Amino acid sequence: GINMLCSNIELLKELKGQQVILTPHIGEFSRLTGKTADEIMKDRAGAARDYAREHSLCVVLKSDRTVVAFANGEAFENTLGNSGLAKGGSGDLLSGIIGSIAAMGYGVKEAALLGVFIHSRAADLCAELMPKHSMSPCAVAEFIPTAISELLP
Repeated sequence: GINMLCSNIELLKELKGQQVILTPHIGEFSRLTGKTADEIMKDRAGAARDYAREHSLCVVLKSDRTVVAFANGEAFENTLGNSGLAKGGSGDLLSGIIGSIAAMGYGVKEAALLGVFIHSRAADLCAELMPKHSMSPCAVAEFIPTAISELLP
């Protein structure tokens, strides 16, 4: 989806006012913004915040310290997760978690922040039982219920 959006960026203007959450990794975000990965890495929160403000949406900028930025200028950096998430399909799992939370009626902010937490916490739980290089998105998904249960009283 991000690749399609890069060549049709005007679509974001049509979505203004809608509840939009983008989940690019650094390379995808580079293509979206026209900035180099190095420029983005120097100030991930600032780059994500600027883009979120400019396009009135939420940016979940995936990296070793995922940043969640909102159109109002708020930005949060995630401190959980591990290198086991650096695999194809991990971003799809994250997007699915965020989409599921949004579908339950939560707003953009809650869906993005809870989704990032659950995804990262599930990866940390998974890493307690297997080497990070052996982790797959399917293995991480097995720990989603446990990560969710940690949020409940």
